[in-house]
Amino acid sequence: MAPEPSISGPQRGEYSQTARDEFIEAEPEFMLMWTRMQDHAAQRVIEDPELAAESISAQLGITPAVALDQMSGYTYLTAEDLAGEEWMGGGAAESIASTAEFLAQVRQSTGAHSPEHYAERVYGDAVQEVAE
Repeated sequence: MAPEPSISGPQRGEYSQTARDEFIEAEPEFMLMWTRMQDHAAQRVIEDPELAAESISAQLGITPAVALDQMSGYTYLTAEDLAGEEWMGGGAAESIASTAEFLAQVRQSTGAHSPEHYAERVYGDAVQEVAE
């Protein structure tokens, strides 16, 4: 088990990893549209990686072949995938905790919290709506 971080870390209500709670509450339409766009991008990568590589390469200023190579080895999840038990049902928090433990072990962070700590910070409302 990884040691507790030397900092207390963010508390629910202060901010989350991707958006402040105040923003999420004030801009649910934005959160929904952002999630729809992320879902569209993931579906494009899954269904037509070459076409996705063309778009990505234009944004990054690299060739499509380099973009395609960089995309390999990653798992791209749609909103439907994310909405399931494996991710929003607890897997996301487990994955974040595992990554935090790894980063602490290689001295790229000061420590990691428990999966329960991260579970309180995962916002899944928009994912659930897009998945339906």
